[in-house]
Amino acid sequence: MDILNSVFSYLLSSHALVAVVLPLGVCLLAGVLTAPVQSAWYLWVAMTVLSWTFARWEESSDGLGLFIIPFHFFYLAFSLYLGKEWVASHAYAQSFGSLLLVDLFKAYELVPLGRESLETFFWGVGGAGAFDSLFVVPLASALLVFYVRARRHADVGGREKNHVVGLA
Repeated sequence: MDILNSVFSYLLSSHALVAVVLPLGVCLLAGVLTAPVQSAWYLWVAMTVLSWTFARWEESSDGLGLFIIPFHFFYLAFSLYLGKEWVASHAYAQSFGSLLLVDLFKAYELVPLGRESLETFFWGVGGAGAFDSLFVVPLASALLVFYVRARRHADVGGREKNHVVGLA
């Protein structure tokens, strides 16, 4: 029962409310309000594994910090560049889910090393609050989708959609 109390205490902390609970609520709401999209889940898994593989712990005077490369965000940007259509809420949810899993798995890796206990290893997840990648990167993902959609909509008026730069 101690671990359950620890989880609830963590979820009610200010940094977890901002970086974990609020984005998780947005993801759940997006799942309820938008139609499911047939996505390439295997690419999501691959990007999550890449992020986990290249994430690293770094110790500083402030303590232990986790640095994650958000490969899903890069995949999103590249696929938008190639013309793939995205739903902003799905981009948000997939970015958040990828980073949350990496953050949790990397935090759990500290348990066997004796740096964290099984009851509290997750306390560092979302520890930077509004400055944490769990909050910033999914938001940037959704904003990128909105921006690209707006640019595509603006480009359709007056120009051909698939023009070649320099030849039009």
